[in-house]
Amino acid sequence: MAAGFETELKLGLPDEAAWRWVRDRIAPVRVEHQTNHFFDRPDRSLARARIGVRLRETEGRLRLTVKGEAEGDGGDVITRRIELERDRPPADLAAALAGGLRLRDDLAAWRAAGSQDPAPLRFLDRLEAAAGRPPLPSIGAFRNERSIGALRLVDAVGALEIEIELDRTEFPSGRTDFEIEVERSSEPDGRLERTRAALERWLGEEGGITTFARESKLARFEALLEAGESRSR
Repeated sequence: MAAGFETELKLGLPDEAAWRWVRDRIAPVRVEHQTNHFFDRPDRSLARARIGVRLRETEGRLRLTVKGEAEGDGGDVITRRIELERDRPPADLAAALAGGLRLRDDLAAWRAAGSQDPAPLRFLDRLEAAAGRPPLPSIGAFRNERSIGALRLVDAVGALEIEIELDRTEFPSGRTDFEIEVERSSEPDGRLERTRAALERWLGEEGGITTFARESKLARFEALLEAGESRSR
């Protein structure tokens, strides 16, 4: 089962000036332009179940991602959640936007892959129950510019080599958010707390930047959708 869990450090940045300050200091930089399309039932059954279903288009590639609710109290900058992914042919995007997203083959593939941990399999049961049988309609999309680069910091323990994902996210409401993400896949187990402390100290002491906890992009997107729907009633 592809990547049963995602563990990541997410630090919100206050504005575009802070984002540019960080971007100028990570190297080499690779930039990805992403469009994230989300799907749910008209009654938002997936949102109520704290499940996100997304097709991400990145430079002509397409990937299906399904995520569960983050563990913790919601104010943590380090989160852990179930994440299941599967590549899709690029042509699937147009079909999903026109007629809805079908998950039958993906569910079968994830179940066939199995898992030593029962949690992803229980999550698949919840996903199937919340999604139902008909295809899932699109609920909207947002764009994200991701700059990926390396940063070398030194703390009391020694040198830290960090791979940073620096995001500039444009939501359809006109809101733009900025944040840093570091995934555990690029960090040895148990080092994210050390990375967090080193990053926060570097940002504060050298950049005068104060970071903060961020909800997931999906949670922010859903809140904006709900606000828009409330205004239209």
